[in-house]
Amino acid sequence: AASVHGHHAPLMRTAYVLGPEESAPPEWLLEAERLIREAFDVCLPLMRPGARACDVDKAGRDILTSNTAGLSMAARLAYTAGGTATNPAGNAGWGDADFSLVGHNEGEL
Repeated sequence: AASVHGHHAPLMRTAYVLGPEESAPPEWLLEAERLIREAFDVCLPLMRPGARACDVDKAGRDILTSNTAGLSMAARLAYTAGGTATNPAGNAGWGDADFSLVGHNEGEL
């Protein structure tokens, strides 16, 4: 992630390198990509002032865990990005001071 004057913009990319005998990525990976896109399409409109973080998390988690490969989610759906005002240390930390879309967070956006 880059950071300029306390504002940061995380950027993550996933890559899959085909094995010598592969001509396409495995179906579970293609399904994961489709479900991630669907979760974005459903969750982004829900992220409005007053929405509860746990409700947005549930909407996305329900989509992502509906996969046929049996994959699970162990982490939060999303986290704070943009500024470090929520972090007392003033850096782009990922600790308890950050606002996360996770099932136990009943806080409002």
